[in-house]
Amino acid sequence: MNVTLTLLGQMGTFAVLIWFVMKFLWNPILAAMDDRTNRITEGLAAAERGQQAQEEAEKAAAEALSEAREQAKDILLKQPSALTKSSRRRNRKAARKVSV
Repeated sequence: MNVTLTLLGQMGTFAVLIWFVMKFLWNPILAAMDDRTNRITEGLAAAERGQQAQEEAEKAAAEALSEAREQAKDILLKQPSALTKSSRRRNRKAARKVSV
């Protein structure tokens, strides 16, 4: 068998394969790749938005917690009589324990 004839046959078959792929498969493959790229880009953007929303929520929670602590502190400071009564009770109990 002639090597040149075999090589020409392989080149012809390869050319037909390239034509077939370019004619029927290339555009659907490119469309699928573009769609995949768009979905990945949208997913990354959504992840970034979610991360920003989480940071904002954490800041809001920290502010709410700080505000609640300030309110609790104000409530405790506005009612000194209750604090002094309980302090007096504790002091009396401690004094009794010491004297007994």
